[in-house]
Amino acid sequence: MMEEYIFRPWKRLLRDKAFIVCSMFLILCALGLQGSARWMGINFIKEPLPLQKPLTELDEQKLAPYKVLEKQEIKNPDIIDELGTEDYLTWKLEDPCRDASDPTRKMDLFITYYTGDPGQVPHVPEVCYVGSGNMITKREESNIRIIEKQGKEVDIPLTILTIAEPGLSQNHELKVIYFFRANGSYENSRNGLRMRLNNLFNKYAYFSKVEMAFGQGEDISLEEATQAAERLAQKLVPVLVEENWPKWPPEE
Repeated sequence: MMEEYIFRPWKRLLRDKAFIVCSMFLILCALGLQGSARWMGINFIKEPLPLQKPLTELDEQKLAPYKVLEKQEIKNPDIIDELGTEDYLTWKLEDPCRDASDPTRKMDLFITYYTGDPGQVPHVPEVCYVGSGNMITKREESNIRIIEKQGKEVDIPLTILTIAEPGLSQNHELKVIYFFRANGSYENSRNGLRMRLNNLFNKYAYFSKVEMAFGQGEDISLEEATQAAERLAQKLVPVLVEENWPKWPPEE
């Protein structure tokens, strides 16, 4: 009786010539769309690109004069799950070329890498810091210029956040600066990143977020933070491009 109840509607549909014709038409359209997309070089589904080598194997010697004071590891699996990747680096650095009283002498560096998940929502400090009970008092944008490789100059857009931490006065705010590397280019916003990743003519997709924090517990101006980010990026980014991030365009 149950089988009759389940299969009777299907038997009626299969006897309906209009239903069969429409179904076949839709199937042919779908196959034709996929074939046309391949012919035009359009890729709706992106393939993953692995790192050349893990971020944790970043050559710290090539960051000189910067010194690595501490390498941290996230041991809480819930935090890793929330982060959405196990490809990350979180270091505390020091620039010995700056005076001991300079608030940009010490900094936090946090890098993450994502690929192979088309629905990945990029994590941004605006969400993470506010979720931890902090308050963003200012959001600004700027640009830095570095020599990426072989003398090639590139501009990197930055997002610069001024964050008030609980228990600190307004004169002692944290400056957090971040940008994304996505498919060989740089972005500083979620919208720009999504547009870059969803380019239909790219077969592969990846992105990496570079985040720097300066002036913890000390007064630091926007100009000082931007200059400090540029100094670090001039050392850091060329190493990431040459040794860690995937080559772009990728070699088939």
